[in-house]
Amino acid sequence: MITINGRIIYSALFLSLSMFLVFLIKPELIFDQNEEIKSFGLKKQETLFSLGVFTTLVAILSFYFFAIVDLIFS
Repeated sequence: MITINGRIIYSALFLSLSMFLVFLIKPELIFDQNEEIKSFGLKKQETLFSLGVFTTLVAILSFYFFAIVDLIFS
């Protein structure tokens, strides 16, 4: 039987909350003036820090953070 670890649940909740906040705040680094997501690239109207890069980084960092917390307190 597959068991879901607490760190996976916490990191998924943290990722969901952070994505909700990004779409609520709409930072200029990820969104343009029309509140549309910028495309990935090097041109003036594009960004290197797109929504996909942000989501991937937050997911990886939140999992490792909760894994370290789980290791410290267990």
